[in-house]
Amino acid sequence: MASFYDKPLFTATQLLSPDEFEDNWMIREKAVGRLKYQKLFLGVLTVLSLFFLSFALPDLANSRWMRSIAALTYVLFCICMAAYESMILPQRVKMEAVRMYRTNRLLQSETQLTVTRDGYTLKNRYETRTGYWSETAFCAETERSFVFCGGRERGPLIILKDVIPAEEREHFSEKMQETFSGRYRRLKL
Repeated sequence: MASFYDKPLFTATQLLSPDEFEDNWMIREKAVGRLKYQKLFLGVLTVLSLFFLSFALPDLANSRWMRSIAALTYVLFCICMAAYESMILPQRVKMEAVRMYRTNRLLQSETQLTVTRDGYTLKNRYETRTGYWSETAFCAETERSFVFCGGRERGPLIILKDVIPAEEREHFSEKMQETFSGRYRRLKL
């Protein structure tokens, strides 16, 4: 007989599409990955660009070419870094998700998911994986899914809201807000 802690909140079967995996991988990267501090990094680069520009403009007006060229070089470097951070890096992360999905049979297989009060169990034809909420670093809820992250070394757990029984969705959302308290975010995409 299962104890209170082992009693399933719900059991569902899900199969992630490539688009669903990519979208949820981006949420993971923004939560604990390479895109986590993207806005902060862009802000620092903007401030540095303005700082170097404040040296370049007066030097240009006074015909101090060497100092102004050096300052403008730093401004150009900051602009290039900002362009990489805001345009190229997100595309690289998305392409990584595409490659990961294409090359990973586990992601492409139908998975039976059992969620309990303290964790989850994933079963597919290749493996059975058990995890606990106490080992999970972060929970994000969107309109279409829940994304759980266990840190940089662990892949995300993605639960689509469509597979959760309608009567359990609100209860599960409240339970995750309670369980993760300071580590829970509701995102609007």
